[in-house]
Amino acid sequence: VDTGNYVITATATDNLGAVSISDAIELRVEDFYNPDLISLYPNPNNGFFKIDILEELPAQQCTLSIIGLTGAIVYQDIVTPGEISKDIRLPDLQAGPYVLMLTSGKIILTTKKFIKQ
Repeated sequence: VDTGNYVITATATDNLGAVSISDAIELRVEDFYNPDLISLYPNPNNGFFKIDILEELPAQQCTLSIIGLTGAIVYQDIVTPGEISKDIRLPDLQAGPYVLMLTSGKIILTTKKFIKQ
């Protein structure tokens, strides 16, 4: 999507025509995405992989999250300023595609897709 502010709602209609609308959430899309902030390898992997941080992160701590296809966070850790790599060990993670997301507060710094074999 283009940069800007967006308001999103969900509308559900049942088989009898009854309609329910969710509360609105407001999203702001900014032009800040940096896909080369981290390197993740090997990819695909067996649940054991490494993340190298290629550029200096913001002064405050960042959060590293791994998210499954359902949107559930399956792993979360803190990345501190000055940290240059992380070894991730998730052998019990189910096989399939995942997204690794690095955030600072409410700002998404970067994302990487990977496959757990």
